[in-house]
Amino acid sequence: MTKRIDILNAGAQLFAKRSYDAVGIRDIAKKANANSSMISYYFGGKAGLLRTIIQQFTGLYLLELRAAVEESCNRSDFVDNFVRRIVLDARRHRDVYLVGFKELYGQDAPWLVKIKKEFETSRWQAMAEIFKRSGGAPKGSGLEREIMFKALSAMILSDYLVGDGLIIDNVELTETYLRVISEMIKRGAPRREEND
Repeated sequence: MTKRIDILNAGAQLFAKRSYDAVGIRDIAKKANANSSMISYYFGGKAGLLRTIIQQFTGLYLLELRAAVEESCNRSDFVDNFVRRIVLDARRHRDVYLVGFKELYGQDAPWLVKIKKEFETSRWQAMAEIFKRSGGAPKGSGLEREIMFKALSAMILSDYLVGDGLIIDNVELTETYLRVISEMIKRGAPRREEND
């Protein structure tokens, strides 16, 4: 690995674990086994490192969203495909996803607001395709759609956000997790069987 990648990974790990504001340049340099000046050299500073991680997150997320749209015939297929793709990609890029969700919506720097707006626009453009295929259009104002996105994302990644990934990271439990989350999104909370 290159020092740039080491710094990127160290920043993602630390920001995911503690938060952007709680991590200093020296913390990142120490974890990456690098000189702190290398962070400025490669990323222009801590904010540039965060920008790179956020851009990596939005790129990964949109790639999986577009692939789920492409392989889906209707909304039900889309939910199953999207949940599966996001969960499995988040497993591969856990720290990037955690930083993306926490910091993209937790910071208000002008450059971050711009990335957020571009992300929202790209997300809804991709989503419009699945609505077009299955009839209808996304309802609600921009604010309502943003609330839905945050709520659905939190549900999809709830095991990472509140459970330390004990289910998602366990291959034997992942299929159950994917099924339950998909059913909750499509139909609301799963109903208990009489025998349960």
